[in-house]
Amino acid sequence: MKAAGSDLSAQYSLVTRTLSSGVERAYPMLPPGQSGGLPAPISHLSWAANGTELAVSIAAIQDNEGWQIVLVDTATAQNYLGGTGTRRCR
Repeated sequence: MKAAGSDLSAQYSLVTRTLSSGVERAYPMLPPGQSGGLPAPISHLSWAANGTELAVSIAAIQDNEGWQIVLVDTATAQNYLGGTGTRRCR
């Protein structure tokens, strides 16, 4: 059982800002209840050439080795780890 307030996932999000309008959009780590409380910190970001996808590099979670790369479609994604609007790269 986790102690109250021990879910750190709510503290992680990716935020983009449209420079021309200043509008910001936040993409949380995952919806509450799906992450298991393990943070997935972003280590690197890179815009795709088309300007609509963002490559998100995520460091290994806990004791796992390696990295994850997720392509986030900024128009349709709801979070930065999976689901609609995201693609994991292999």
